Amino acid sequence: SNTTITYSYMKATDFYAVSLFPSGGAVIRFSTMVSVGGGVNSIAIHLLINAGSTIENNYIQGSSGVVMSNSSGLRLASNVIAATRVGAAAFEASAGSLEMTVTSNTIVAPSTGRGIYIQDINAVAMISTNTISGGQYGISVATLSAAGKIWITSNTIIASVSTTADTFGVYLDGLMTGATIQNNAVVWRKSASQAGFTAYGLYAKSASGLNIDHNRISNPGMITAGSNEAIRFIDADNSQVKFNDFHSSGTGLTNAYLFRMTDGSTGGILTNNVFSTSWTVTGSSATILASADSAGFSDYNDWYSSNTLAMQYGAVAYQSLAAWQAGLSPQDANSISAEPQWFNPSVGIEDFHPRSTSGRWNPGTQAFVLDGSDSPTLDAADPAESYTNEPTPNGGRANQGSYGNTATASRV
Repeated sequence: SNTTITYSYMKATDFYAVSLFPSGGAVIRFSTMVSVGGGVNSIAIHLLINAGSTIENNYIQGSSGVVMSNSSGLRLASNVIAATRVGAAAFEASAGSLEMTVTSNTIVAPSTGRGIYIQDINAVAMISTNTISGGQYGISVATLSAAGKIWITSNTIIASVSTTADTFGVYLDGLMTGATIQNNAVVWRKSASQAGFTAYGLYAKSASGLNIDHNRISNPGMITAGSNEAIRFIDADNSQVKFNDFHSSGTGLTNAYLFRMTDGSTGGILTNNVFSTSWTVTGSSATILASADSAGFSDYNDWYSSNTLAMQYGAVAYQSLAAWQAGLSPQDANSISAEPQWFNPSVGIEDFHPRSTSGRWNPGTQAFVLDGSDSPTLDAADPAESYTNEPTPNGGRANQGSYGNTATASRV
């Protein structure tokens, strides 16, 4: 116990570079841990029956980067973590592990692997401010216990594209105790084909009580073939999707959906979001598609397409917001259909602050700048929502989209 490793270089072949078993309170800082050989046991850091360790500011590389099982209280922060084995994870927590904080890491996964993989944990996991790239799954969470809670906040997930399998920015399976997915960016930045498969931004199945808010999911024309779905619910119940920006464009897609809810997903709330598409497809597409066995409530959203707006419930397709409102009253009675005037959603910039003549936050200069026009999403959220986090002047009402009711909301 109380092991301290600093300013060290450790290398192993086909085994652990560092093994913390059993131990507690270990500190590893400013070091390099590498395991080579490519085997299943080529793990850079392995924690088993470990409690309260801190691993920060290191370079970590192996077939798997960091593997945690039957352990608790891990702080994994500000590391570079890379996994190299097919199907492996850069960070994996499983087998009854308890509290963990994974924050501010740069995580690189193999093309068929996972950036972060959490399953069968018994307590709280905080996953925040990481940058994740390379894997078939950016963040994958499965089968939490009744006591398991997951917060996924403020991460940047650079989603992958593949011609051999579906890919997922965030993948949630069996989370019946809920999860919070907040202020993340799931973005596609590499122009490539997904032919024969689907690239998902956020995918949730057999889940309940999800809170999905203030996220940005964007495909700015990077997927050149195959299918794209920004958010997909399969038997995902009683979940809230609020204050998000969803964007997809492209001309070579097979099927495309921004929000798809199927397989008996019920009790959902879909409000204060901005949906924007500019695509052509060879198969089917819809900004929203809900199967007839799914149900929820939707209002105060912006549903926009530069082509014909397609919305579908069951077998009935609607070609405009007005038709959707008339056919499914009172759904989206207060929603709009207008170009959201984001500042610049293009690849690598991904600035979804809406334009404002009173002041739009510029992340580059860290200051408000004045635009020549006002986005229709300003002051367009549900009037019952709080707006107290928005800077003044704020019009006394929250904006739609991922910056609504935040300190960097556009001024009104």
